[in-house]
Amino acid sequence: MIDEYKIISYGTKAKVRLENKICDFEIVQSSDVNPSQGKISPDSPIGSGLMRKRQNTRFGLILPNRKVLDCEIIKIY
Repeated sequence: MIDEYKIISYGTKAKVRLENKICDFEIVQSSDVNPSQGKISPDSPIGSGLMRKRQNTRFGLILPNRKVLDCEIIKIY
């Protein structure tokens, strides 16, 4: 699949820039969540913000405390 057509969904791994920090995340079922390993649920604030986004997308990720993080999806695996 061509990279620009990939979207983040269950089972997707992605390299993401949050503010000035590069993070690797994998979207998993709630029973498999392990934040220290980058495994997050689509129900979490970051996970829900990433769902259905495409590679090279830059957006404001709104947290529950209404703080907005500058976010960019660098690579989807």
